[in-house]
Amino acid sequence: MKRQLDSRSIPVEDLFAPPFLFASPAFQRSFSWTADEAERLLNDLKTAAAGAPGDIYFIGAILLVRLPLPGDPVGGSLAETIFSGPERTFDIIDGQQRIATLAILLAVMRDLLRRHGAPTATGIATTGIATHERLQHALTPKPALAPQPVRATRVRLRGGDGVFLEHATAEAGACLVPPLAPTATEAQERMIAIRDYFVGELEDLEPAELERFALFMLENCALVAVVTNTIDRAYQMFTVLNGAGKPLTRNDILKAELIGAIPGADRGRATEAWDALAEQLGGDFEQLFSFVTTEAGRGSLQILDAVRAQVAATPSGAAGFVFETLLPAGRIVATILSAQHAGAPQSARINQALRHLGWLPGQEWVAPLLAFWKRHAADPEALLMFVSALDRFAYGVRLLALGNDKRAQRMAAVTRAIAAGTPSRGPWLQLQFNRDELRNINFGLRDLHRRSPHICRLVLQRLEEQMSGRPLNVGDKTLTVEHILPLKVPPQSAWKTDFPDADARGRLSTCLGNLTLVVKDVNEAASNHDFIRKHAIYFGPKAQPIPILTAELRGVTAWTPALIEARLERMTRGFNEIWRFDQA
Repeated sequence: MKRQLDSRSIPVEDLFAPPFLFASPAFQRSFSWTADEAERLLNDLKTAAAGAPGDIYFIGAILLVRLPLPGDPVGGSLAETIFSGPERTFDIIDGQQRIATLAILLAVMRDLLRRHGAPTATGIATTGIATHERLQHALTPKPALAPQPVRATRVRLRGGDGVFLEHATAEAGACLVPPLAPTATEAQERMIAIRDYFVGELEDLEPAELERFALFMLENCALVAVVTNTIDRAYQMFTVLNGAGKPLTRNDILKAELIGAIPGADRGRATEAWDALAEQLGGDFEQLFSFVTTEAGRGSLQILDAVRAQVAATPSGAAGFVFETLLPAGRIVATILSAQHAGAPQSARINQALRHLGWLPGQEWVAPLLAFWKRHAADPEALLMFVSALDRFAYGVRLLALGNDKRAQRMAAVTRAIAAGTPSRGPWLQLQFNRDELRNINFGLRDLHRRSPHICRLVLQRLEEQMSGRPLNVGDKTLTVEHILPLKVPPQSAWKTDFPDADARGRLSTCLGNLTLVVKDVNEAASNHDFIRKHAIYFGPKAQPIPILTAELRGVTAWTPALIEARLERMTRGFNEIWRFDQA
């Protein structure tokens, strides 16, 4: 009997090695993971790495089609050597997001370890080559082993999606510099955001700690690779694997099911409206079904099951769901995500709050806002009150460092309260924090950058906006977070004289009062220099624009613990002027 399917648990280092060259087939969707999924993956990996030594951590399953090489028998069975032999291309049917994100993570660790210096400085690597070289070998094929056109990278996405990934994974050091292209597709922008998130989370690790984590990734993390040699068999397996999950072609399946169930002339009208909304929402169209089903109280179900249940509960079936629920909700979501409320005196302030919510990684705040908007679209004053309260709440749960599940639960409680129809108490009560939470939020400001560099940057940008009175574009990365007292102080630095206690110096270096915003070139130039040198760089010819948070340092001649503490107090007052976290 011909073997047309095989599977095996494979460590990451063996998966990113011969015979595997990964490709995205023509029917694949664009790269769609965001920094939120990357955060979830990295947190899971960090937790696993801190567990028992030698434990294998299972990342997930991938489904591949092995493409033939010259000389392969036509229609033959899979050979026993399917997981070895010369490099050949495997089409990724399921698992593209995970494989591409892992490639970005490996590339970031490669470049950070290279930046740390000598290949065997930590003494951990046991294979005879430095860990950053092992990572490079994982990311780039070996031309001598490839009986097909040489490829620069082991993972190749289709079309424009592959431009950034190829640059970042093939070229050592590429993850620590801006991308080559001045503009990017949405998929590339998402990959850049994930790259920057990984860099922000890992760059402050000590070299030995980073190397241990990289080796854990290579040796102790595994994926199950399910491999077949025909697309028909792959599609059958894909249906089985994803029947209760999040299918790659979920939107196509839903479109076929829903519009196919709409009779007569309405079917063409539904198709036209569906396609127009998909184009308007772009990459966010995938998430629309989650917003709609969560807003309807079905967030605990998988998306396909949730949509099917909602259609079954709609008196007019698929047509009613599409025309009365999905399309109106989509138009509201488009307004929310683009921050384009119009036609009211409150519109500018509503859009400002929407823009700030849009800065956050993840979109768990959209479902409750959709629920409220549907009920109060004609009352802009109520919309302004709610979106302002939601802004405070969404940032507050991030500052409390709540995980994805707990944040989702808190937001679901808000959505349920709105659906219950008690606007005088329900949602407003759920959007509040108790006294202990407020105390933890304010206390956590002291070491916010250590706990979450990304959220710390957003807080600093919110403070900068408040002080300057002008909006910032959080996505352009023009401004970066600078530690005035460096995290790592050179041995003969004057910082050791000004901050002689090592423990206090470490604590103060991560304090919010020690942080400022500068343009990227200034951040790189300032590095670990003494304060006088840094000060000259902050206000030098390449420093434009100079943010208000930095401009207030112009007259400072020495940086001291007392100044850091005083600045923390001032920044905390500004922080509470924005969100009132000093009030229950």
